[in-house]
Amino acid sequence: MFVGFILLQKDDLRDRFVRLAGSRDMQRTTVALDEAASRLSRYLFLQTCINTCFGLTIGVGLWLIDIPNAGLWALMSMLLRFVPYVGVPLASIFPLTLALAVDPGWSKMVWTATLYGSVEFVVGQAIEPFLYGRSMGLSAVAVVVAAVFWTWLWGAIGLLLSTPLTMCFVVFSRHVDSLKFLDVMLGDQPALRFEESLYLRMLAEDPDEAADEAEDFLRANSLSAYYDEVAARALMLAQTDVNRGVLDPLRQSRIRDAIKGLIVNLADRKDEAAIGADLPESWRDAPQEPVMCVAGRGPLDEAAALLLVDMLSKYGITARVVSSDETSATNIRELSCEGVQLTCVSYLEPGTFKNARYQVRRLRKHMPGVPVMALFWGLTGDHTRYLDGIEATECDIVTTGLKETVQHILAFARRSAASRPSYQAAK
Repeated sequence: MFVGFILLQKDDLRDRFVRLAGSRDMQRTTVALDEAASRLSRYLFLQTCINTCFGLTIGVGLWLIDIPNAGLWALMSMLLRFVPYVGVPLASIFPLTLALAVDPGWSKMVWTATLYGSVEFVVGQAIEPFLYGRSMGLSAVAVVVAAVFWTWLWGAIGLLLSTPLTMCFVVFSRHVDSLKFLDVMLGDQPALRFEESLYLRMLAEDPDEAADEAEDFLRANSLSAYYDEVAARALMLAQTDVNRGVLDPLRQSRIRDAIKGLIVNLADRKDEAAIGADLPESWRDAPQEPVMCVAGRGPLDEAAALLLVDMLSKYGITARVVSSDETSATNIRELSCEGVQLTCVSYLEPGTFKNARYQVRRLRKHMPGVPVMALFWGLTGDHTRYLDGIEATECDIVTTGLKETVQHILAFARRSAASRPSYQAAK
């Protein structure tokens, strides 16, 4: 009767709930209600279909085993399976007891127990996760905790309603700022973004675990996207901690070593764009490095430059990393520049234009005629306030991402290879 009255007055109750929960933001409240209703209806529909198939399978199996009243036990199995965890064991008690009573031996009881155990294992571990997908929106831990909490609060009825009720709470928490902690604790969304998780692995100096998580990302993305969107952003998080003074030199060294280990673990990975890249023969696997990557003066700029060097190697371009100390005013005279056709200075954060300007001037003086480009990894989004600083660097090209930088280097390689024959003929 209670459910019937609610269904008859559902429109009026919905309007009252919208006014109570979010009359100032009716759009967000409506979206939350629609999402909760959609998830809940999909969950209940799929659960009904799965339990019906479960009951039919059990009924056919009990009939083949020759258990009396197989249809009755199949119906009970279908209904009791709506109760999480304890429903199937409760449903199996009656057929098991009957099998023990009608069979002088143990075979029917063993077959009945095997039937219930195998069907429940297949349905619970293979079919349900595939069909439910992300419709529930709950983590595995949340389902267990919800069952314990609602059972403690309302007994058997709470156990029956634990998953739908918790699902509704999690959906509402995604749209109510003050309840965001429920979504974090109980939702199925990853607790950390890819770059945050990688940063933790780098702090723990665990490149193997980082490479394992990278494999998950690379199933749907390219290696250059991983370097750009995950590895570089993780280094930016580390750079932020360096600027705040909370990352000591030992941990900075661990992060650099972790990046090196990650690159080694992903050495067999190929970038999709590099497979059909048209690279001139004079640049492909050249005996001398045609590209020199100069790291900024930040403690983690060298780690970021290693990502660029590794990506260039996927295209067949050999490159090397030069530290900022090697290009300082006192040491740049000893810097070897044989075979260098392009120089790229790499900085994690955009607030280093002054250092980049003098860095570029020293490189131009030491290697006249060699183009210089700058890669500012953190210069994303609206960077109009940095335009004066960018122009002051006097670089030929300024890029803000790994993929963009590689494309510019490839374009320069093609132009230089195309102009070389005419230059030699003129000479």
